[in-house]
Amino acid sequence: MADEAGEVRQRCAARGAGGQAADQGVDGLAQDHAVQESMGLIPDRSIEQLATTDRGVIALRRVLLEALSVLSEGQDPPSLTPGLRLD
Repeated sequence: MADEAGEVRQRCAARGAGGQAADQGVDGLAQDHAVQESMGLIPDRSIEQLATTDRGVIALRRVLLEALSVLSEGQDPPSLTPGLRLD
């Protein structure tokens, strides 16, 4: 019983202010590798069935596609920081 209480205290101490565990089990640069490896195949978005609650997703995709179009024409893409140079 005392050992179990000690384990609970240790687990609570290892958690950050937001309640998330401080140690997620992946260290340093290995996090980037882990994320890339776990992404899987690129899904075919052309067969996606979006709902009205996906308006934000639709709007973001339109903004990104427009930015890519502008960039492909050799112009500066839109920016949240006016005058920001990317070169």
